[in-house]
Amino acid sequence: MLRTSNVKLVRVNSIGYSSILEIGDAKRSQQTSKAIAVQRENGMQTDEEISFSDFPIFERTSPTLTPVTTVIRKTTNHQKMITVNSIDVTGVSASSVMQVGNLESIQSEARIKHIRILKGTNE
Repeated sequence: MLRTSNVKLVRVNSIGYSSILEIGDAKRSQQTSKAIAVQRENGMQTDEEISFSDFPIFERTSPTLTPVTTVIRKTTNHQKMITVNSIDVTGVSASSVMQVGNLESIQSEARIKHIRILKGTNE
């Protein structure tokens, strides 16, 4: 049974990188995010090109989770409406969902490689 979502106020500071803010019902949601973050000490410059193929984590096949047992369920919604007065969200990022409502199926994946390039102690 689908329900109506009634939200009076949503305050979100930041949404990014394959993320979703959903008010209402959805049948399926699928997000994928790949990121390489390079942090250089004191603005240090390099001539290195960095690509996803340089790191095996981006080439691996994602594991699929399968339910151990089948669960038969019956849901009774006592209210025909989802009512929310106020939502404050700092951030939704890296293949995430912030949703008020029903979602039948979700598949999300985020792969992030964070690299710090530091100056040597003798420099």
